[in-house]
Amino acid sequence: MNTQLGPTPEQIASMRTAVMHRVAPMEPLTPQPQRPRRVRRFGLVAVGVGALTTALIVASIVMPNDRTRGASAQAVEFLDHAAIETVKTSDPVVGPGQFLRIATVRASGVTDGTREAPMWQHMATDTLYIPSDRSDTWVWERRVLPATVFFSAAGQAAAELGNATVDDDPDLNGVLRARAGAFYGGPARGEGDFDGYSRDPATLRDQFYAAYVGGSSSIDEDVWVRITDLLRTGEVPADLRAALYRTAALVPGVSIVEQMATLDGRTGVALGHTEPARASLMRDEIIIDPQTGQLIGTRGVWLTDEGGLAAGTTYSWSTVQTSVVNAAP
Repeated sequence: MNTQLGPTPEQIASMRTAVMHRVAPMEPLTPQPQRPRRVRRFGLVAVGVGALTTALIVASIVMPNDRTRGASAQAVEFLDHAAIETVKTSDPVVGPGQFLRIATVRASGVTDGTREAPMWQHMATDTLYIPSDRSDTWVWERRVLPATVFFSAAGQAAAELGNATVDDDPDLNGVLRARAGAFYGGPARGEGDFDGYSRDPATLRDQFYAAYVGGSSSIDEDVWVRITDLLRTGEVPADLRAALYRTAALVPGVSIVEQMATLDGRTGVALGHTEPARASLMRDEIIIDPQTGQLIGTRGVWLTDEGGLAAGTTYSWSTVQTSVVNAAP
């Protein structure tokens, strides 16, 4: 049984089509067929706007006492800069007959379930085409790519065996179509679904705090995960993107880890969140283009030499690009 570290196909799809329709934070994000691979995503919690609103009145949630904590001074300065730049970028305008194209490339670290460190990278692409009339047919194209990065000989052997079993799997390779984005019967996100999120950073942080019901090592890690999950949907409007950046500046443990980080040929500033409960294992990072304030992608970095993987190794990553096109496959 394999363990996948990093965004899975199900998680990427769900963050685009249902991240704000789920009331129970720990229920599966999209009702898709289960693969024979045990997925391990550290701290992933998705929540709907309804859950955020409802949770605000739940008195049993314990908030951190010190609201003055936050990211490093350097990270705060950069995140404010990114927020300023991102609102200068116009949100995509999809005209009649056109599609919003959201293209994701991802590499997920995978193990055989017997060790912590990943053994190889599972490569895949995921492209979603959303019509200007969201009640029309959506197109979702998914492809599994040959594994090319192996962290051990055993990993290469396991990857080659796995590739041989998924090449013709329609759940992983192919084009799906669904009216109104109802893939696998699930609802698609509506255009107004981002409205429930405050544009004030402190208020948005408190919304995330109030929605916390466990599942992460800490409430602050949970906030970081919610921020990154929203950003990589590729659909967040500029004003909310700016608010998310400024909310990230309020999260303790966030710092700039690399000024020139390259991800799938694009270069930006990498900010990472280190969670004390597992600081010796891994760090979750986001990479932001300093010129535009746009999210380039995310990556997971291994922080220990344990398990046969060198400290500093990028074991998983994903990129997202949004554009407007005239046709879909």
